Amino acid sequence: MGRNTKQIKMKKKKPKRRVSLAGVYLICFTLVGLIWPVDAGVRFVRNISRQKNGLFEGEMIIADGNFADTVKPLKQMILEVNPAGGFNSVPDSATSGNSGDNPDAVRIPEGCIPIQKEHIEIFSGLALRIDQTHKFQGKIDAPMTDFEGKNDCYHVRRKDLEIQPIALEALNQMMLAYQTITGKCDFMVYSTTEPSDTEGSLYPAELPDRKTGLCVDLCLLNEDETISMFVKFNEWLLANSWNYGFVFSYPENGKDLTGIAPAPYHLRYVGKMHSAVMHDMGLNFPDYLEEMRNHPISDPYYYHDGTKDYTIYYVKAKSGSTIVPVTMTENCEISGNNQDGFIIFTEGIIK
Repeated sequence: MGRNTKQIKMKKKKPKRRVSLAGVYLICFTLVGLIWPVDAGVRFVRNISRQKNGLFEGEMIIADGNFADTVKPLKQMILEVNPAGGFNSVPDSATSGNSGDNPDAVRIPEGCIPIQKEHIEIFSGLALRIDQTHKFQGKIDAPMTDFEGKNDCYHVRRKDLEIQPIALEALNQMMLAYQTITGKCDFMVYSTTEPSDTEGSLYPAELPDRKTGLCVDLCLLNEDETISMFVKFNEWLLANSWNYGFVFSYPENGKDLTGIAPAPYHLRYVGKMHSAVMHDMGLNFPDYLEEMRNHPISDPYYYHDGTKDYTIYYVKAKSGSTIVPVTMTENCEISGNNQDGFIIFTEGIIK
């Protein structure tokens, strides 16, 4: 009898797997590579949302949830100029908006920032009252230019006449519109900054705002190349010059306020914003400047141009430095009034 043998199949032991450090590093880097762009995207979206709401990084403490309703709104700032420089915060007043113990304190409405202006700056800007009793005491900050950059829609008596570039650009636009609408090219710039009180001058009267570099004296160039002076206000200019930022400094009914006889040939560039509000209010330039002094920041004048809202207000100048509240927008202009304060024209509604 043969011997029975029992065959036993032995299981082979599988070798133990060791953790690969290179694999671990690869997995970690992959996870970080996925998380980082997602986190960056979330932060980007949140920052865009903050900026749309006028907030900066770190200001939106509670973005959502029920707790947001319990956050109290910030009080309006009350500031005064520090003689050593900068501003001091002073106690708020629940009644007048200014601190009763600090007569020089200024209320800074929500959404505004303080700008410090020196007293001499009341003589600079576009909205200056310049007449017989208010002489121009400022200086021209921008470099002047000649009329080499004029277009072909009008003439100049001499191309070396000087004017501020901003006024020349507006004049080119206005003269182009005049030629397009009327088909004429007969306006001539007779003088700008130089006095016209010499013998034989077309316009002998001396006008104090010529020194600003923002003015033009116009006449008409006839077909026989003679020139005609303006003895009355030109109807086209009366109806359209405000569209391009020009106004009559010395209007027909303004002598009582300016002390200067009407000058129908003399235009000054004051900017499209001021001229548009003047037109909206139905006021000439001298009356507009006086009216604006009746509108402090606590009672401003609101203007809507069909697209945007604007606020215009007056801030009385102090003997030293003056705090002027302005909105945080690019469309903001601070002008002295050449008298006693500043006129601010800014985009947005200030309450």
